[in-house]
Amino acid sequence: MSHLNENGSNRTDNENPQIEELTSNKLLTFLQTLLIIIFDIGLPLIFYYTLSTHIWIIWALVISIVPPIISIIFNFIFRKQFDVLGMLSIIALISAIILFSFQNVPKFYSLGVSFVFGVVSLVLVISIIPIKVGSFEMRPVLFYCSKLLGISRYNSIGRYRGLTMMKGESISECYERYWKSSASFRRYHVIVTAGYGFVFLLELLIHIIIVCNNGVDDNDRIFFYSFPILGVFIGFYSCWALRKGFEEDNPNHA
Repeated sequence: MSHLNENGSNRTDNENPQIEELTSNKLLTFLQTLLIIIFDIGLPLIFYYTLSTHIWIIWALVISIVPPIISIIFNFIFRKQFDVLGMLSIIALISAIILFSFQNVPKFYSLGVSFVFGVVSLVLVISIIPIKVGSFEMRPVLFYCSKLLGISRYNSIGRYRGLTMMKGESISECYERYWKSSASFRRYHVIVTAGYGFVFLLELLIHIIIVCNNGVDDNDRIFFYSFPILGVFIGFYSCWALRKGFEEDNPNHA
């Protein structure tokens, strides 16, 4: 049943509850995303840069691992999701600990941030391999991050442009169905994950060759040039892919 509002336009009885529910879902998703980013990225950086000037750098890095661990435990217990962003943060911090442990090996230590990102990129590359063990099937890291954070949903909560969301379907179930039913959806997540993974692995390889041929190299120039350039290319591709939208090859695929 429709009614005239104060402005004389029609509205349905269910319109306001639907709008309120959507607004509430968006706010909850935003807060969850903000907390995950704070615990997985923000707090580790704050702890490291604050503590490293007062205590041994390795201890500062060890303490910085605590927030991502808390985030992983919280998301696993309360949201039934694995915090892949927290895992990547922990891997990066452990890589940094290994790097600082070899300060007395100049050539290895001079790899610097290239080594840290190289280790993380190896995880990205491995994640695009369709490994299947029992009921577990590997997905690209970007897929897990998107599902965890609730990002890349172009039109509304849980939806990409061109893809449907079924009534009563959770975000996790929705993403899994998208993965199974849409080749373009799978392709997008594989390309972006592979882009970052292979470029940073290549950057580490080039840095290793430079260090082996010329000795110590403390500038990390290759990384600081490649990172923004790669970011621009991936950014343009992501905008194009999300605006174009995705197609469900088999919408009823379970």
